[in-house]
Amino acid sequence: MGADAQGKPLFTLVGSSAANGDGRVGIGIPTITTYKGQPGTGILWITGPVLGLRAFNAVPKDGVLTPIALPPTGGLNKFLRPAFGDGRLYISDSKGNIICLGSPVALPLNCTQPVDFGEVSLFF
Repeated sequence: MGADAQGKPLFTLVGSSAANGDGRVGIGIPTITTYKGQPGTGILWITGPVLGLRAFNAVPKDGVLTPIALPPTGGLNKFLRPAFGDGRLYISDSKGNIICLGSPVALPLNCTQPVDFGEVSLFF
């Protein structure tokens, strides 16, 4: 964003997504997050009542926003903006459920070496 030589507003398109939208009213406010403000860590989050939560790398590659794989959330509330805090993302779906993505605790295993769990019974 900026202004041209005459002072008129100017917007330069730097990227777009090849992904389809929901095709209806209710898309949420696009939100961008970063990891501690570090360059190249931006993620663009978009919610929709049909396609649910979607994420893209915020810096386009060759003019295209690349998608980031997420677990499916199903349809979300209209005009929803994700809430972020303490390394987590919170959204609500159209059935009244609150969905949280992220890690609530430290990882329980340090997998730098093989782990032997001994004998494990399997029931089918």
